[in-house]
This record gives sequence, structure tokens and C-alpha cells, in this order.
Amino acid sequence: MELGLKDKVVICMSSATGIGKGIATEVAREGAKVVICTAEPFKADLEKAQIDIERATGNRPQTFIYDVKDAVSIKRMIDDVASQLGNIYGLVNLCPGPKAGSGGRILNSTSSSIKSALDNLILSNTFRMGVVGMSKTMAREFGQYGVLINVMGPGRIYTDRIKYLNNIRGEKQGISEEEYTKRDSTSFPQKRYQTVEEYGRIVAFLISPANSGVSGQAFLCDGAMTDSY
Repeated sequence: MELGLKDKVVICMSSATGIGKGIATEVAREGAKVVICTAEPFKADLEKAQIDIERATGNRPQTFIYDVKDAVSIKRMIDDVASQLGNIYGLVNLCPGPKAGSGGRILNSTSSSIKSALDNLILSNTFRMGVVGMSKTMAREFGQYGVLINVMGPGRIYTDRIKYLNNIRGEKQGISEEEYTKRDSTSFPQKRYQTVEEYGRIVAFLISPANSGVSGQAFLCDGAMTDSY
């Protein structure tokens, strides 16, 4: 599907690995001018992501380093992106980012806890719902400027991090990572984890011009894993 993202500048925060990288890959596949970025300690991962995304899509993303705890660092990155690539159209937040501008799309990536609370994660359950409230408010306030803002939450996405953790869990049970993952998936409706590509495709649509009316909403990519509405 042609989503209308070709040549539009899209910043994907925290996109050196995992879900952020998956989102950036799908957005790059649509021909956007993709910006991938991360903190200095993960620079090597970012450089690898740049190569991987170009190989997968034929579209080489731009890389930037920023510090999510430093507002000056974030502003400098945004200013550099705008001066080098042009007006910013889309922003995918996997962590706190800059304020919305006029026009375009914002996607805040959170967790399945926005629909169903996760045990032993009181801080996550609390703050991620704050993101939902913030996004709804911003969607209503900035809708007059053509800004659409939505929230996405992953269920069990098969990232390198999950693979690593499942390997540890499997070792404790005397089984391989593959076997642990297979057994863990049996309780899910689709009998599998979702992929970063599946997550990325949904985000690519939500931040594209093809989406002209969906705003202020919260979605999950979880294969019906959660039992809430």
C-alpha cells in the first residue's frame, strides 16, 4: 500500500534495536526520510541498524545521538534534523521527546499495560497510562493544526531482548530458548509472539498521510493476548 510517506521526514526515537528498529524499517520501506537515534552507549547498535535497514529497504536512514535526560540534547538533535533534512512530519516516541509542532503525526509507543495492568509493575502501569492521557489531551488540542496523535502498545514482541530473556528462562528449566518460546506461546490465541515487522507496519500507517482521521486512540499489537476490550 502507498501510504504517502515518501520523502517525508520521520524521526524514530530509540530505534537502534528492537521495536524502534522495526518501526524505522517499515517507515523506510515506505520511502520516508527516516531518522534513527539513540544514546551514545548504543552507537554501535545504531550504526548496525543503519546498515540493516538500508539492506532491507534500499533506503539509508540518517543517524543521530541524543540523551533522553537532556532537553538541550534533544532540541539540538531536532534542530539538526530540520536543518539537514527539512520540515519534520512524523515523530515516533519510545521515550519522552520534544513537543508537537504544527502539522504531521505523533505516535507514542508504550505497553500492553495501557489495556491490562501487568503484575509487579506498578510504576509502568501508572506512567504508561499517563502517556495515554497526555496523548488524548494533545490530540484534542492540536487537532486544529492537523496533528494526529495516537498510542501503540506491544504485547509479546519477539525482539532480541525477549530472545535473550527466554534463553535464560529456558536454561533454568533445562530446555532451549526455542523450546521455551514455543511453550510460552501456547497460551496466546495465535500460538506465537508478534514480530517487530508487524508492529512497525501498524505504526507506519498511523503516522502516514493515509491515516487522516484516527487520532487520540490507543491500540495494541498483541494478537488478542490481552482479554480486555
